[in-house]
Amino acid sequence: MKKILIFLLIGLYPSLMFSQWIHYKNIPINFYENTNVIKFDIEVNSLKDICVYSNLGNLINDPKGNRICVVNKIIENQVELESILKLTENGNSIFHLKTFSSNFFFIVRNRGWNVLYRLEKDNSLHKICYFSGNTIDYSFTNESIFLIYKTEERIPKTLLFELKNDNIIRKDTLQKFSPNKICSLNDSINILISDSKIVKISKTNTSIIDENINNLKDVSFKSEKIGYYLNSNGELYRTMDFGKSWVKLLTNSSFCEKIFFKSDSSGYFIDDKNNIYFTENYGNSWKIETIESTENVVIDKIIFLDESTTYLLSKNSLFTKSCQNPKTNMNNDIQTNYNNLSLTQSLLLYPNPTNKLLNIQIPEDFSNLDIITISLFNNIGEIQKEYFFSYQNFVSIDVSNFPNGIYYIEIKKLDKKYTSKFVISK
Repeated sequence: MKKILIFLLIGLYPSLMFSQWIHYKNIPINFYENTNVIKFDIEVNSLKDICVYSNLGNLINDPKGNRICVVNKIIENQVELESILKLTENGNSIFHLKTFSSNFFFIVRNRGWNVLYRLEKDNSLHKICYFSGNTIDYSFTNESIFLIYKTEERIPKTLLFELKNDNIIRKDTLQKFSPNKICSLNDSINILISDSKIVKISKTNTSIIDENINNLKDVSFKSEKIGYYLNSNGELYRTMDFGKSWVKLLTNSSFCEKIFFKSDSSGYFIDDKNNIYFTENYGNSWKIETIESTENVVIDKIIFLDESTTYLLSKNSLFTKSCQNPKTNMNNDIQTNYNNLSLTQSLLLYPNPTNKLLNIQIPEDFSNLDIITISLFNNIGEIQKEYFFSYQNFVSIDVSNFPNGIYYIEIKKLDKKYTSKFVISK
């Protein structure tokens, strides 16, 4: 594992210059005396409001030993929290805190009943629905909420609900399948995940994407074709054809612990030493990132707020990127490299100059990659466009929409970079 880490550090050293997480906000967790936090979760919405729920353990001075469960909301630019909901009766619990757009959602479980709440902008609570059984997971699309739960009948059933405008408009019974996670791609397609199976459910049929996966730990799909899964051995796989085939990423990546993908091509993984790695080319290469902290940071999750803002949650602290537009710094680094092209290997480009199509010979070094990322930069190192191809000896790109001038083509993987200059002349 040390060899792999050294390999990544050497191959991606320039990224360390800008990929740093800095402390954003401390979030108090121990709200009450004589209690101990046994579970908590934090979410941030599009308004940058912060919501936290905690199961605070038993009250020492309560003769019944009731547990306190609370939902609180950060008051903007302050450390104090405004209490939204407090439950002090045994049997109550709060879980599945989520956010969608500007609202927060969570579920309260009480003696076999589950209630799904929405926390409005004015901090009022809206009860969406309630039902008996145990909620497993839920997710959102622009129009609907999809929820899976298991009934408490003598022979339990696992059901999938679709809610629109707070009304149940669809209910499916899941046969011989007990998922523990749902990922909604759109109003028509859901991905359900169990410990060993990935299933696609649409309004017309159900199909198995993959089954008999050993020790399935986590899955991420952001579209109908491209997805990733992580098993408990720390091995990360990617599919480009909705599960018909899988490719292992980062060979011997037994240190991969958690994955968080923002899109088809970009995401993070956390290793067993709490190092954080970022990819923006479908996992073909990864950049190591650093966290500015004097304490040992244990990463709980990564929250994608919008295109430019991402938060990292560790214990009761939030971190954010020190550079909100890392591509700017990346381009500066690339520009430095372009001033010393002897550090990289060149590509065969023709015709050069060109006025429409540019043909590029792809080195054999990239034959083991499913997706080749070709980056096009202008003369001052600003990225103009990225192209994605499956591996082949030659590819052609259309540059007819770019103005006349000097440009650079770059293809890189962890250990090698190929860069060449070409001219557009019309």
